[in-house]
Amino acid sequence: MAINKVDWSTYKFHCSMLPTLMTNGRSKGEILSETAKGKLREIFIQETFGRRNFGSANKYTQKGLTVEQDSLNLISKVHNTGFLTKSKEQLSNEWITGTPDVEKPILRDAKSSWDIFTFANVDEKKARSNYFWQLWGYMWLTGQKKAMLDYTLVNTPVEIKDTE
Repeated sequence: MAINKVDWSTYKFHCSMLPTLMTNGRSKGEILSETAKGKLREIFIQETFGRRNFGSANKYTQKGLTVEQDSLNLISKVHNTGFLTKSKEQLSNEWITGTPDVEKPILRDAKSSWDIFTFANVDEKKARSNYFWQLWGYMWLTGQKKAMLDYTLVNTPVEIKDTE
């Protein structure tokens, strides 16, 4: 097994990692939560040994990536924004990197629910808390002062649905 020499001084955290990394520890004086420590271990293994954790690559994530433009089309209709297209440019600063779903006119991040049951069970307060740091990272990268989190329910492509 090859071991990669990693220059950690240039490593950039992806905005989607921030919610996991920015969790509070349970004990007084605990700087990093167990969740954050686990994510840092995963990053270390990925970068040092070139191994990826495929446990997070599931049908739910696959649907979200596949129907992204469908979700943006729905958001466009609901909010009368005009046609929204997925941002393509990977943005970075000295510490973080990411690609928000939409940068302008308002920074938006779309989350595509798996089905009507998961959509109906979205807890708005919890969702805002879960994605606060990801949106904050995108605002930092873009200079935007406002961000929107949009949950959508669009059709699941047959090829994904058939994997159930």
